[in-house]
This record gives sequence, structure tokens and C-alpha cells, in this order.
Amino acid sequence: NYHRWGYRVGGEPVDEYTLSVGTGFAFDRGLGQLDVSFSYGVIGDKDKNGVQSDVYRLGVSVTGLEAWW
Repeated sequence: NYHRWGYRVGGEPVDEYTLSVGTGFAFDRGLGQLDVSFSYGVIGDKDKNGVQSDVYRLGVSVTGLEAWW
């Protein structure tokens, strides 16, 4: 993923590059799902902006389904 932020640092635009991977696991009897993702991103450029940040994100999502009569 590529994203250009809405402001400039050091006179240059700030770019963000992100790579994400993930998977999901269904619960027994279709009662929901567990999703897990990991992302690594780089925000800014040391040479262009004078600062650069490495970002790590871990996402966990649980969806539970209810039985409706």
C-alpha cells in the first residue's frame, strides 16, 4: 500500500509504504471468526524529510455470531 500524507516535512511530501499479511480462522459450527494481520510500514524518508519511522502493526479481530430464532 502507498499513501501520501497531506503535509510536508523538510519541504518534501511525506510518503508511507505498508506491506500487510493476514489470515482468518472460522470457529466450529459457523459461530464466528478470528482474523489476524501483521503490517510493516515506513513513513517518511531520512534523506528527503530528515526523519523516517518504521511502523509495526498487529491486528486481531473476533466476530461472534448469534443464533436468531
